[in-house]
Amino acid sequence: MSREGLDRLAAFLWDYLEKNPQLVPHRVGDGPYPGSTFYASTGTYSLSNTCNTWTAEALRIGGLPVSASGVVFAHQVVAQVQEILERQQ
Repeated sequence: MSREGLDRLAAFLWDYLEKNPQLVPHRVGDGPYPGSTFYASTGTYSLSNTCNTWTAEALRIGGLPVSASGVVFAHQVVAQVQEILERQQ
């Protein structure tokens, strides 16, 4: 991913965070792993907009040729990324 792609990805992630008037993200609580944290989001979840769909869209915005169309499960995103890596080798 290019530097510009990383900047677009960071902006995409930042836009999804629910923030207070001082632009501080709203922390919800501890995550499942040591040191991880949950934050409130401005996005919504549905069968057509899962965390995996969102991840594919984020990668696309970052500049990777990944499609979120039809993505429901993690393996569908991973398969696309693996294909990209195989083409680069």
